[in-house]
Amino acid sequence: AVPMSRILITQNLVYRMGAESDWGPGASAAFLVLGSSESAIDYLTITNNTILSQHSALYLPSDGSPPRGVGLVYRNNLASYGSNGIFGSGGPGTTTLANRFNTYDVGYNVFFGQSGVAASSYPPTTTFLSDMAQVGFIDVAAGDFRLSAGSQARGKGVAGSDPGVDVIQL
Repeated sequence: AVPMSRILITQNLVYRMGAESDWGPGASAAFLVLGSSESAIDYLTITNNTILSQHSALYLPSDGSPPRGVGLVYRNNLASYGSNGIFGSGGPGTTTLANRFNTYDVGYNVFFGQSGVAASSYPPTTTFLSDMAQVGFIDVAAGDFRLSAGSQARGKGVAGSDPGVDVIQL
């Protein structure tokens, strides 16, 4: 098997998937990265995405004990926490990350919509908001996912930038 390497996923709006989609229930995560006992995934970069899903934003399951990859970057994303936020082998957040990757850069993400999240399970630059109202999208019903002036997500990205997709360029 040839391992996957150097994958870039950026500037996406993930919306209406799973039970809230037009296709019915079933999606397990916005980004599902399967682990194999035969190969690792190296240099996977997921940045500047806006994810509205009732499921995990990043799901990293494995079939046992896959070799650990290197170079995961998951930054500047704005995502509903869904059922688990970042989850996979071993538990939420950094536990899963450490089980699946030797090196990772995960930070400056904003999760919303879940109370009781153990913030200590995530890097300290992660922001948690209680609901979509705090995110402050301009008009979700009309498909306007820009952040309003009063958004509590504003400036929480890398170097004080806004996290999530650049809706104007989308």
